[in-house]
Amino acid sequence: MASDPDPMRPSVRPVPYYPEPSSSEGSGAATASLVLGILGLICSIIPIIGLISWLLAPAALITGGIGLRSPTSKGLAIGGLVTGGLALVVCLLWLVLFSAAIASVGSARSF
Repeated sequence: MASDPDPMRPSVRPVPYYPEPSSSEGSGAATASLVLGILGLICSIIPIIGLISWLLAPAALITGGIGLRSPTSKGLAIGGLVTGGLALVVCLLWLVLFSAAIASVGSARSF
């Protein structure tokens, strides 16, 4: 049995230091915005599956707006806003294309 050279010294272990996490309130929204925007953009290119983009693109725009409040993840939020906006533009282009196709089929029947 080993004896302590200084029996009067308290046997207290040092407490490890863990830095407190930084407050990133909007970073989850910014990341969600980017993910939703990318998914919306990919889905908007595919004709029938693109109907999902009508939900994903506005969700990306909304969460991107919320994510802009965070000072730490503005880049992710801006990326989500851009990809969500592009997905919405592609969806609108598909709508115009299908509307023109339906109108041309209707006018072709009148001959």
